[in-house]
Amino acid sequence: MYTIHHYATREDYFFHHNVAVAILSAYLGYKTGYAKGEWLQVGLAGFLCDCGMARIDPAIVKKHHFLTTEDLLEVKKHPTYSYRLTEKLPTIKQAVKQAVLQHHERMDGSGYPLGLSKGKIHRYARIVAVCDMYHAMICDRLYKEKQSPFKVMEKLRQEQFSKLDPDVVHTFVQGITNFPVGTKVKLSNAMIGEIVFTDANKPTRPMIRLQDNDDIMALQNHPTVYIEEILESSSSID
Repeated sequence: MYTIHHYATREDYFFHHNVAVAILSAYLGYKTGYAKGEWLQVGLAGFLCDCGMARIDPAIVKKHHFLTTEDLLEVKKHPTYSYRLTEKLPTIKQAVKQAVLQHHERMDGSGYPLGLSKGKIHRYARIVAVCDMYHAMICDRLYKEKQSPFKVMEKLRQEQFSKLDPDVVHTFVQGITNFPVGTKVKLSNAMIGEIVFTDANKPTRPMIRLQDNDDIMALQNHPTVYIEEILESSSSID
């Protein structure tokens, strides 16, 4: 869970992305409280949500620079393509197909392809949306640099007030940041330290004892500094 973004390279990002979103979606479904049969279905939705990218012009998919407006309009068709590829498969549940179609819909109606909002978006789709956005932002892509998972989680928490399901975001962030005291981390300023206290209301900004001088840094008081990477942790994901 903590190193999943290390496996993807710029060139093979899309292949890793499907697998990673499946893993993250299944895990989040589990943390949400679904029984095994159901969180496996959520994982399947995460795995299939971008299969429609196979219908997008490879010249667009492999671009090494920002996409044009026309390119973006074409890419935004991929949820519909994904749905069309799965809609007639009798072995896939309707809830999974809905999530495949709706994973880019947003709570405020600003998403695509249907512009759905709030209660019209299936719960599975809300889960996949968070996982899809998270993994995309923490990985190097052909036209965009990766960001720290902790910085991305803070952005997800900002998005929960309008675009993402706040309950899903809360469960995701709590599940990923459940580190015990003593977890060794690297900060964005290149300093090394260990977590000594985490405020449940600000899980991405714990108090860190710095390795060099034993000073305590409260990350909530240093908004430009964030955890870059987990170096060593005794925690396990249950």
